[in-house]
Amino acid sequence: SRTYEFRGNTAYYASRIQTPRPEIVSVYLNFENREENQLGLPLPEGVMRIYQEDTEGMLQFAGEDRISHTPKDESVRLRLGAAFDVVGERVQTNFNVISRRVFESSFEIRIRNHKETAVTVDVVEPLTGDWNILESSEPFTKKDAQTAEFKLTLEPGGEKVLTYRVRVAR
Repeated sequence: SRTYEFRGNTAYYASRIQTPRPEIVSVYLNFENREENQLGLPLPEGVMRIYQEDTEGMLQFAGEDRISHTPKDESVRLRLGAAFDVVGERVQTNFNVISRRVFESSFEIRIRNHKETAVTVDVVEPLTGDWNILESSEPFTKKDAQTAEFKLTLEPGGEKVLTYRVRVAR
C-alpha cells in the first residue's frame, strides 16, 4: 500500500516557530515480505529501488530507500520521497509558557490534495515528555508514549484543516 505522511518536529512544542511553515508530505510504500506477495525470502540490507508502470506500460523510477536485513514474513516500509501533488503547511497559532518546564502550543495544519484521487494523510506529531492534547478538530490515536497521529482523508482537489492545542511538560 502507498501511504502519505506529514511529520512534525519535537522542537515545535517548546518554542515559537516561524509561520507559516511549509513542510513536505512524504510518500511511503508498505508491503509484507510474504510468499503470497511473490516474496517470502530474507531481504539483505541495502538499497531497494522501486519502479512502476506508466500509462504506456513503460517502467518509471518511483523512488528508493535503504532497508535493514529483513526476514521473511516481516513488514517493509520504504520512503519513496516527497509528494509533489499533496502539500502541507503548519502554522503555530498560539504559544504559551505555563512554567519553566510546561508549554502550551496551538497549531493549524492545512493539507491540500492536488491529485485526481482521494488520499489519506497521516499527520504524525512527535511529542516528548509528558503531553496532553487539550483540544482537537479531528480524532487522534496515541501511537506510543511520544507520538500522536491524526488520519485525514482528502477528496480529489480537496483541503483539510486540522487544529489542535497541546500541553507539553519536559
